[in-house]
Amino acid sequence: MTLYRAKFDSRCRETFLKAISLSGNVSWSCERAGISRQAVYDQKRHDPEFSREWDNAIQESIDRIEKEAHRRAVDGVERLQFYQGQVIMVDDPLNPGQRVPYIEREYSDALLAQMLKAKRPEQYRDNSDVNLNVGIVKRIIMIDDAAPSPVLPSAPAISELPAPSTGET
Repeated sequence: MTLYRAKFDSRCRETFLKAISLSGNVSWSCERAGISRQAVYDQKRHDPEFSREWDNAIQESIDRIEKEAHRRAVDGVERLQFYQGQVIMVDDPLNPGQRVPYIEREYSDALLAQMLKAKRPEQYRDNSDVNLNVGIVKRIIMIDDAAPSPVLPSAPAISELPAPSTGET
């Protein structure tokens, strides 16, 4: 259980801002600083300078995440390969007679696609174009004031309606 400080002092402020710039997570940053979430949100609401520093720290956190996403998508991540729970060993091409663990570099195509969608949405966004062409049939009945009220005909069945005009002749 975390013990919280009663007062939001300069040490709390500095620790919280450093933690949130690293993590982007308010709860975790509050735990590191030993202050409650309510205290930091109150401070943010009443201290414009702290609010700006917090926002800047969040941007630093996002920049860090973007950098890591780029590394994983473009540079890839080395992963040790296993077979039946055992590390796969292969001959070392640089040292004949030596065996080394087999490592593959994996790239994240999904992450790369998401990054492209974020950076160039006009070019890479998911497009969906829905066009509903619905023909509407209206029947206008002129009623003579002097004539008895006519019995209105029932609407035609869908199969009796003419096909919508395509504009071609």
